[in-house]
Amino acid sequence: MRIEREIIDQFKAWKDAPDRKPILLKGARQIGKTWAMETFGKECFKYCVKFDFDRQQELKSMFQTTKDPMRLIKELTLYCDQPILAGETLMIFDEIQECEEALNSLKYFREDAPQYHIISAGSLLGVAVKKRKMTVPVGNVKIINMFPITFKEFLRASDSRTYDYIESLEGISHLPEIILNKLRTEYRRYQISGGMPEAIVALLEDKGVGEVESVLQDILDLYELDFAKYAEPREIPRIHAIWHSLPA
Repeated sequence: MRIEREIIDQFKAWKDAPDRKPILLKGARQIGKTWAMETFGKECFKYCVKFDFDRQQELKSMFQTTKDPMRLIKELTLYCDQPILAGETLMIFDEIQECEEALNSLKYFREDAPQYHIISAGSLLGVAVKKRKMTVPVGNVKIINMFPITFKEFLRASDSRTYDYIESLEGISHLPEIILNKLRTEYRRYQISGGMPEAIVALLEDKGVGEVESVLQDILDLYELDFAKYAEPREIPRIHAIWHSLPA
């Protein structure tokens, strides 16, 4: 099941902007950043290539040896099956927080090769930048914050007729009782999903609340693993204590 994300409309506006800068997409894990970037690339470009700095560790040495965008593009071509052409290829730098040199290279792409389209993304980017004392090329990137699925996006996927009715309204007025009841029902279902894409898909495909809860628990466990990755050892017990106190 596909859930339309409004952030792709932002990407489309950015694609044709005359003063375009590389995008730095920030957001939590498992909210659909990679999916949104790849979907945009496949729908709006002739070619789309992705480089994952977490999985492809060998990419780091490339960015450590040069800051020349044209040389980088030539070498990056060796790691993908599609050509990298200005105006025709979307380059995705995923998990960019794992390579400070790649993060800094966005500045040089902006200054020396603005004809190329680049979207970079990172999970816990702010935490990684602070812990590793990394520098962000502020002023040379367009920072976009991405969030979990909104209720509006959820409603469009779960009950398109109600969504279309709400979108057709031109002013503030009392809703018919049947529409209001549908909205209440869908909002409760949205709350159960937590706005997380995988959980919403499980819910809308009628896989059961148990499957939804399992998906959400996996995400929570993943977040806890990140504590150990980015926090100081002495801070981890405190962070866990705060984390587990949140429901209360």
